Amino acid sequence: MPIATKSALAAEDSFHDSVDGLPVPPGSTQLVHAAQQTSAANRALGQAARSVAANLNNSEFFCNLGRGLLDSDQPELALANFRRAVRLDETSVDAWLGLARAATELGHEPDSLQAWRKVIELQPENGDAHTALGAWHARQGETELAFTHLHTAARLAGDDRAWSQVGNFFWQRGNSGEAMEYYDRALANQPLDLQAEFLRGLIALCREQWDEGWKRYEYRRVLRADRPHTAWPHPLWNGGRDELATRT
Repeated sequence: MPIATKSALAAEDSFHDSVDGLPVPPGSTQLVHAAQQTSAANRALGQAARSVAANLNNSEFFCNLGRGLLDSDQPELALANFRRAVRLDETSVDAWLGLARAATELGHEPDSLQAWRKVIELQPENGDAHTALGAWHARQGETELAFTHLHTAARLAGDDRAWSQVGNFFWQRGNSGEAMEYYDRALANQPLDLQAEFLRGLIALCREQWDEGWKRYEYRRVLRADRPHTAWPHPLWNGGRDELATRT
Protein backbone atom coordinates (compact mmCIF):
# COMPACT_ATOMS: atom_id res chain seq x y z
CA MET A 1 0.00 0.00 0.00
CA PRO A 2 1.38 3.45 -0.94
CA ILE A 3 2.54 5.55 1.99
CA ALA A 4 0.08 8.36 1.22
CA THR A 5 -2.79 5.92 1.29
CA LYS A 6 -1.67 4.56 4.64
CA SER A 7 -1.64 8.10 5.96
CA ALA A 8 -5.10 8.74 4.59
CA LEU A 9 -6.50 5.58 6.13
CA ALA A 10 -4.79 6.34 9.43
CA ALA A 11 -6.41 9.77 9.38
CA GLU A 12 -9.73 8.12 8.63
CA ASP A 13 -9.34 5.76 11.59
CA SER A 14 -8.64 8.73 13.80
CA PHE A 15 -12.06 10.20 12.95
CA HIS A 16 -13.76 7.66 15.19
CA ASP A 17 -11.58 8.68 18.13
CA SER A 18 -11.92 12.41 17.65
CA VAL A 19 -15.65 12.81 18.35
CA ASP A 20 -17.38 10.49 20.78
CA GLY A 21 -20.20 8.58 19.14
CA LEU A 22 -20.09 10.42 15.80
CA PRO A 23 -19.30 8.48 12.61
CA VAL A 24 -16.97 9.33 9.76
CA PRO A 25 -18.52 12.03 7.54
CA PRO A 26 -20.62 10.26 4.88
CA GLY A 27 -18.77 9.94 1.62
CA SER A 28 -15.29 10.35 3.10
CA THR A 29 -14.60 6.59 3.40
CA GLN A 30 -15.16 6.09 -0.32
CA LEU A 31 -12.88 9.00 -1.08
CA VAL A 32 -10.09 7.65 1.07
CA HIS A 33 -10.29 4.15 -0.36
CA ALA A 34 -10.26 5.57 -3.89
CA ALA A 35 -6.81 6.97 -3.09
CA GLN A 36 -5.28 3.64 -4.06
CA GLN A 37 -5.75 4.47 -7.75
CA THR A 38 -2.93 6.97 -8.34
CA SER A 39 -0.19 8.62 -6.34
CA ALA A 40 -1.67 12.03 -7.18
CA ALA A 41 -5.01 10.92 -5.81
CA ASN A 42 -3.24 9.53 -2.78
CA ARG A 43 -1.74 12.90 -1.96
CA ALA A 44 -4.93 14.82 -2.64
CA LEU A 45 -7.15 12.50 -0.67
CA GLY A 46 -4.67 12.28 2.15
CA GLN A 47 -4.95 16.06 2.42
CA ALA A 48 -8.75 15.76 2.27
CA ALA A 49 -8.69 13.25 5.11
CA ARG A 50 -6.55 15.54 7.22
CA SER A 51 -8.91 18.43 6.43
CA VAL A 52 -11.91 16.43 7.60
CA ALA A 53 -10.08 15.34 10.73
CA ALA A 54 -9.28 18.98 11.50
CA ASN A 55 -12.93 20.03 11.08
CA LEU A 56 -14.84 17.36 12.96
CA ASN A 57 -16.34 19.99 15.28
CA ASN A 58 -16.95 22.61 12.58
CA SER A 59 -20.63 22.89 11.62
CA GLU A 60 -19.89 25.10 8.61
CA PHE A 61 -17.54 22.44 7.21
CA PHE A 62 -20.32 19.84 7.20
CA CYS A 63 -22.76 22.37 5.72
CA ASN A 64 -20.38 22.90 2.82
CA LEU A 65 -19.91 19.17 2.40
CA GLY A 66 -23.69 18.67 2.46
CA ARG A 67 -24.28 21.36 -0.15
CA GLY A 68 -21.70 19.78 -2.43
CA LEU A 69 -23.33 16.38 -2.11
CA LEU A 70 -26.80 17.85 -2.67
CA ASP A 71 -25.58 19.62 -5.82
CA SER A 72 -24.12 16.27 -6.94
CA ASP A 73 -27.51 14.55 -6.61
CA GLN A 74 -26.57 12.61 -3.49
CA PRO A 75 -29.32 13.74 -1.10
CA GLU A 76 -28.95 10.81 1.31
CA LEU A 77 -25.30 11.61 1.99
CA ALA A 78 -26.11 15.32 2.05
CA LEU A 79 -28.82 14.77 4.66
CA ALA A 80 -26.41 12.88 6.91
CA ASN A 81 -23.91 15.73 6.76
CA PHE A 82 -26.54 18.38 7.46
CA ARG A 83 -27.69 16.34 10.45
CA ARG A 84 -24.11 16.38 11.69
CA ALA A 85 -23.93 20.15 11.16
CA VAL A 86 -27.14 20.67 13.15
CA ARG A 87 -25.84 18.52 16.01
CA LEU A 88 -22.72 20.66 16.15
CA ASP A 89 -24.59 23.97 16.00
CA GLU A 90 -28.36 24.06 16.50
CA THR A 91 -28.43 27.80 15.80
CA SER A 92 -27.02 27.49 12.27
CA VAL A 93 -29.61 28.64 9.72
CA ASP A 94 -27.49 27.18 6.90
CA ALA A 95 -27.46 23.77 8.56
CA TRP A 96 -31.25 23.70 9.04
CA LEU A 97 -31.83 25.01 5.51
CA GLY A 98 -29.66 22.29 4.05
CA LEU A 99 -31.38 19.64 6.16
CA ALA A 100 -34.79 20.92 5.05
CA ARG A 101 -33.88 20.87 1.35
CA ALA A 102 -32.28 17.43 1.49
CA ALA A 103 -35.19 15.97 3.47
CA THR A 104 -37.70 17.56 1.10
CA GLU A 105 -35.91 16.11 -1.92
CA LEU A 106 -35.97 12.67 -0.32
CA GLY A 107 -39.62 12.97 0.69
CA HIS A 108 -38.85 12.77 4.42
CA GLU A 109 -41.80 14.92 5.45
CA PRO A 110 -41.41 14.95 9.27
CA ASP A 111 -37.75 15.93 9.00
CA SER A 112 -38.40 18.58 6.38
CA LEU A 113 -41.26 20.15 8.35
CA GLN A 114 -39.19 20.30 11.53
CA ALA A 115 -36.30 21.85 9.64
CA TRP A 116 -38.37 24.46 7.77
CA ARG A 117 -40.03 25.50 11.03
CA LYS A 118 -36.66 25.77 12.72
CA VAL A 119 -35.44 28.00 9.88
CA ILE A 120 -38.37 30.36 10.46
CA GLU A 121 -37.71 30.34 14.20
CA LEU A 122 -34.11 31.39 13.57
CA GLN A 123 -34.77 33.59 10.53
CA PRO A 124 -38.42 34.75 10.42
CA GLU A 125 -38.07 36.39 7.01
CA ASN A 126 -36.76 33.38 5.11
CA GLY A 127 -38.83 33.17 1.92
CA ASP A 128 -37.94 29.59 1.04
CA ALA A 129 -39.17 28.32 4.39
CA HIS A 130 -42.44 30.24 4.22
CA THR A 131 -43.05 29.04 0.65
CA ALA A 132 -42.40 25.41 1.58
CA LEU A 133 -44.61 25.53 4.66
CA GLY A 134 -47.33 27.42 2.83
CA ALA A 135 -47.45 24.77 0.12
CA TRP A 136 -47.55 22.01 2.74
CA HIS A 137 -50.41 23.60 4.69
CA ALA A 138 -52.30 24.12 1.41
CA ARG A 139 -52.01 20.38 0.66
CA GLN A 140 -53.44 19.66 4.11
CA GLY A 141 -56.38 21.99 3.47
CA GLU A 142 -55.22 24.35 6.23
CA THR A 143 -56.09 27.45 4.26
CA GLU A 144 -55.39 30.18 6.80
CA LEU A 145 -51.91 28.91 7.62
CA ALA A 146 -51.19 28.33 3.94
CA PHE A 147 -52.15 31.88 3.02
CA THR A 148 -50.19 33.38 5.93
CA HIS A 149 -46.96 31.62 4.95
CA LEU A 150 -47.29 32.17 1.19
CA HIS A 151 -48.22 35.83 1.53
CA THR A 152 -45.36 36.37 3.97
CA ALA A 153 -42.91 34.76 1.55
CA ALA A 154 -44.09 36.96 -1.29
CA ARG A 155 -44.24 40.17 0.72
CA LEU A 156 -41.03 39.90 2.75
CA ALA A 157 -38.75 37.90 0.51
CA GLY A 158 -40.03 38.91 -2.91
CA ASP A 159 -40.46 35.23 -3.76
CA ASP A 160 -42.08 35.13 -7.21
CA ARG A 161 -43.07 31.47 -6.76
CA ALA A 162 -44.99 32.48 -3.66
CA TRP A 163 -46.99 35.15 -5.53
CA SER A 164 -48.06 32.48 -8.00
CA GLN A 165 -48.99 30.08 -5.21
CA VAL A 166 -51.04 32.74 -3.47
CA GLY A 167 -52.84 33.11 -6.82
CA ASN A 168 -53.47 29.35 -6.82
CA PHE A 169 -54.81 29.65 -3.28
CA PHE A 170 -57.52 32.10 -4.41
CA TRP A 171 -58.18 30.36 -7.75
CA GLN A 172 -58.91 27.05 -6.05
CA ARG A 173 -61.42 28.81 -3.82
CA GLY A 174 -63.26 30.47 -6.68
CA ASN A 175 -61.94 33.99 -6.08
CA SER A 176 -60.74 34.81 -9.60
CA GLY A 177 -60.29 38.53 -8.93
CA GLU A 178 -57.76 38.00 -6.14
CA ALA A 179 -56.13 35.17 -8.08
CA MET A 180 -55.64 37.38 -11.13
CA GLU A 181 -53.98 40.07 -9.02
CA TYR A 182 -51.39 37.66 -7.65
CA TYR A 183 -50.75 35.96 -11.00
CA ASP A 184 -50.09 39.40 -12.46
CA ARG A 185 -47.61 40.12 -9.67
CA ALA A 186 -45.85 36.82 -10.32
CA LEU A 187 -45.67 37.42 -14.07
CA ALA A 188 -44.38 40.96 -13.65
CA ASN A 189 -41.23 39.53 -12.06
CA GLN A 190 -41.15 36.06 -13.62
CA PRO A 191 -42.55 36.25 -17.18
CA LEU A 192 -41.82 32.55 -17.83
CA ASP A 193 -44.13 31.29 -15.08
CA LEU A 194 -46.11 29.07 -17.47
CA GLN A 195 -48.59 27.86 -14.88
CA ALA A 196 -49.47 31.44 -13.95
CA GLU A 197 -49.82 32.32 -17.65
CA PHE A 198 -52.17 29.39 -18.25
CA LEU A 199 -54.38 30.05 -15.21
CA ARG A 200 -54.41 33.76 -15.95
CA GLY A 201 -55.74 32.79 -19.37
CA LEU A 202 -58.54 30.74 -17.84
CA ILE A 203 -59.57 33.72 -15.75
CA ALA A 204 -59.60 35.94 -18.84
CA LEU A 205 -61.81 33.42 -20.67
CA CYS A 206 -64.21 33.34 -17.73
CA ARG A 207 -64.46 37.12 -18.07
CA GLU A 208 -64.97 36.86 -21.84
CA GLN A 209 -61.65 38.56 -22.53
CA TRP A 210 -61.16 36.38 -25.59
CA ASP A 211 -57.97 37.74 -27.14
CA GLU A 212 -55.96 37.59 -23.94
CA GLY A 213 -57.63 34.41 -22.73
CA TRP A 214 -56.98 32.23 -25.78
CA LYS A 215 -53.40 33.41 -26.17
CA ARG A 216 -52.57 32.54 -22.58
CA TYR A 217 -54.60 29.34 -22.73
CA GLU A 218 -52.21 27.96 -25.36
CA TYR A 219 -49.52 27.72 -22.67
CA ARG A 220 -51.18 24.41 -21.83
CA ARG A 221 -49.28 22.91 -24.77
CA VAL A 222 -45.96 23.87 -23.18
CA LEU A 223 -47.00 22.73 -19.70
CA ARG A 224 -48.06 19.35 -21.12
CA ALA A 225 -45.46 18.98 -23.84
CA ASP A 226 -45.19 15.26 -23.09
CA ARG A 227 -48.64 14.70 -24.60
CA PRO A 228 -48.99 14.40 -28.40
CA HIS A 229 -50.83 17.17 -30.23
CA THR A 230 -53.57 14.74 -31.23
CA ALA A 231 -54.48 14.30 -27.57
CA TRP A 232 -56.14 17.71 -27.65
CA PRO A 233 -59.66 17.84 -29.12
CA HIS A 234 -59.30 21.40 -30.46
CA PRO A 235 -56.87 22.85 -33.00
CA LEU A 236 -54.25 25.44 -32.14
CA TRP A 237 -55.84 28.89 -32.07
CA ASN A 238 -54.49 31.15 -34.81
CA GLY A 239 -55.39 34.43 -33.15
CA GLY A 240 -58.66 35.00 -34.96
CA ARG A 241 -62.15 35.33 -33.56
CA ASP A 242 -63.74 32.64 -35.70
CA GLU A 243 -65.24 29.50 -34.18
CA LEU A 244 -64.37 30.46 -30.60
CA ALA A 245 -67.28 28.39 -29.41
CA THR A 246 -65.47 25.19 -30.38
CA ARG A 247 -62.62 25.98 -27.97
CA THR A 248 -64.48 26.11 -24.68
